[in-house]
Amino acid sequence: MTDPRILNAQDIAASLPKGSAIIYRHFGAKDRKKIADDLRRIAFSGDHLFLIGADPLLAISCGADGVHFPQIDIADAVTWRARVPNWFLSAATHDMDSVIEANAAPLDAVTLSPIFKTDSLGSGTPLGISGFTKLAGISSHSVIALGGINTENMGHLTGTGAAAFAGVSMFQP
Repeated sequence: MTDPRILNAQDIAASLPKGSAIIYRHFGAKDRKKIADDLRRIAFSGDHLFLIGADPLLAISCGADGVHFPQIDIADAVTWRARVPNWFLSAATHDMDSVIEANAAPLDAVTLSPIFKTDSLGSGTPLGISGFTKLAGISSHSVIALGGINTENMGHLTGTGAAAFAGVSMFQP
């Protein structure tokens, strides 16, 4: 996942293992179209899934594989599933209410965060392993663990219901 802290998203994307996913969250960057096009080319060459965060129109224009919705926009998945049925749709969840809302949406996966303490602004109180496990257990979608994950704590996610893990700063050199 990208955010404004990631200054070299293209380099990081190019170094990901084959079959990874890239979620480009542009946060209104002026050069977002160029970066999205660059990331789409990298994703295609690496057999990666490529999603655009919160911007279905940019996803269409660059040929992304789908959209990742912020928690506040989970309900938008209904509209976009009807418009582009073959897209991969995911959404951010952070608590019981958002997991329940996501269960009613036509999503392919959800991110659930933060698990551990993170440097991301506004990330909130960490769920911890037990909180994550509880919420992952009620999700009707594949759950992608996010938030403060690194090589030292990644092993703690075994048996929690996490289908995969995601990160922002963990992929920076």
